[in-house]
Amino acid sequence: MSSDSNSPSRSHRFRDAQLSAKARRNFVILSLTILSGLAYIGWVLIHANYAYWYIVALYFLAEFLALGSMILWGTMLFRRREHSHRGLPLPDPVEPVDVLLTCCGEPFEIVEKTLRAAAAINYPDFKVCVADDRDDPMVKALCGELGFTHMARPTHESRKAGNLNYAFERLSAPFLLVLDADQVPHHSILQVMMGYFTISRIGFVTSYQAYNVPAGDPWDNRDRVFYGIMQKARNATNSAISCGSGVIYRRTALQEIGGFSTWNLVEDVYTSLELHAKGWKSVYHAFPVTVGTAPTEISSQVKQRWQWAVDSLRILFWKCPLFTKGLTWEQRFSYLGFGYHYLLFGIAYPIFFLLPAWGLFADSFFLATSPAEFIAWRLPYLVFFLIFNRVTTEKLHRIKNFRSQAGLFPVFFSAVLNALLSRNRVPKYSVTSKVAEQSTFTERLRHICPHLFIISINVAAIIYGFCAGQSLSAFYWVNTFWGLWACWILTPFAWHALRKTY
Repeated sequence: MSSDSNSPSRSHRFRDAQLSAKARRNFVILSLTILSGLAYIGWVLIHANYAYWYIVALYFLAEFLALGSMILWGTMLFRRREHSHRGLPLPDPVEPVDVLLTCCGEPFEIVEKTLRAAAAINYPDFKVCVADDRDDPMVKALCGELGFTHMARPTHESRKAGNLNYAFERLSAPFLLVLDADQVPHHSILQVMMGYFTISRIGFVTSYQAYNVPAGDPWDNRDRVFYGIMQKARNATNSAISCGSGVIYRRTALQEIGGFSTWNLVEDVYTSLELHAKGWKSVYHAFPVTVGTAPTEISSQVKQRWQWAVDSLRILFWKCPLFTKGLTWEQRFSYLGFGYHYLLFGIAYPIFFLLPAWGLFADSFFLATSPAEFIAWRLPYLVFFLIFNRVTTEKLHRIKNFRSQAGLFPVFFSAVLNALLSRNRVPKYSVTSKVAEQSTFTERLRHICPHLFIISINVAAIIYGFCAGQSLSAFYWVNTFWGLWACWILTPFAWHALRKTY
């Protein structure tokens, strides 16, 4: 955005002229990708080997999920809206803010670092409250030293949302900054975020989430595509979501929906949806104003991503955004994309990973045509899809991002089943550890048994096909390449998982 982004004339919703050329470019690439995908799927319908109807059905399911995901992704990424790193000017006088920090048994050294950073926030009118769900005496003593309010509710229902609501009902400032125990705030957090509330009907302002991660970020926990591209795109359609920490809420907005949502495991996404459905707007500040911790070991990683997936899928199945009154169509598709993402990686990609092994063991293919024709129709769709991913994400989406998501397929598949069975109850879960869990080798191995099975069965199928004389068939080499691709995608995830810690 240009340097005049803080001027009054640009402090309202607008379509950023600087991104209009990119929007046109994205539309052309998306159109070509959709057309090539539809052409390919139509060609497969005609040339499918229906003697293996069950395999054809699975393949179509996977391809339709992939095409649908790409369409949702593409329509969302047309426009982006990004503010200056300085935010908007503060009103004079400034509005009071309650800084609410939640904790639930995190290591004291982590909580202490966050509390001392909160004490150093540079803003004229704020108070800090610590909602401590474990009533830790050390945390309470530190609050007394820093002059903070310490709250410990007598009961512990509804997880973090219940803790937030307990404190929210006992605070009074018109704005509420929520911080997790491990999210260390920058001293300027209120300076750069509170100015956005001068825009009419802003219900919450959310921020870029930065994390300390191990060297190489093996699990892709920086989520640069989400924070660097997708949230900016959602910002253009008033669909940016709260990420649970580093977010400021307007009190009257939360009061209108009855406080933080307790329907899901985690409160952030569904609270955002309810606020948007009531007509409140959101702003995404695309620059980090907090630094948190991220899972460094497979057990914590799996636990965290499972929670996110179950929440998004429960919304998709039981509170479907397409039928939520009050949302615009752009918001409906945006929220639909959260759960759809987990369907894609939890259902479609396991099918893609296993199909070549079936072909090699059965000495067959799901198409009644030649390999050359298959490649001729599949290749354009694949090329356009890869170009689309690179261009619309400003080259942030790389093979590492894909491998990280694809490697979580057992977690997402489990989340699909749990979400389907959890319409009226919240699945059990535990808070993600803020320090590296020292799990045993057996525990780490358990998490990647599905990966090792897929790798092993593809390698065995390749060897079997070669020994059975299939190497003279062109489809043998198609299935072999496909099977090796599946192994190549999953092997790094398995390797990282087996390491004790980072």
